[in-house]
Amino acid sequence: MEYRNWKSLSMYWGALMRITIRYLIDCDLSGSAYKVLFYVMDLMGPDNIAAGVRQKNISDDLHLHKSNVSKCVKELIEKQFIVKTTSRKGFMVNPALYYLGKDDRIHHKEVFDELVRESGRDIIFEMTRGGRVYKSDEDEYIDLD
Repeated sequence: MEYRNWKSLSMYWGALMRITIRYLIDCDLSGSAYKVLFYVMDLMGPDNIAAGVRQKNISDDLHLHKSNVSKCVKELIEKQFIVKTTSRKGFMVNPALYYLGKDDRIHHKEVFDELVRESGRDIIFEMTRGGRVYKSDEDEYIDLD
């Protein structure tokens, strides 16, 4: 897949949280949804918390049918890996699940949660001020670190 010029990539890091790895194992994402998730993660940069990309571009770059990309995006939103940005021209990856070399992770999580609430959904992942992540199941919080 040659959707990006590898030589133009800047050097910064992103990390999957341990809870993300466990959630990826347990949540039964489709293979295409994994591709879409990692594609969106890859488009995030050190100065942006969202990937400004349309589903058509994802479809073209990953060689997936547009309806399949739409299903994958819906699945990723339902499982709160991503949320549509306010402008609806891109997606934000859940900072509780993917950490991108920034100190503003807690603020970014607050932005993510507000977008989730605006879409009429309940928050699946909670994050403490100290950065610990919890998965909420009804009224219980289970520490997954």
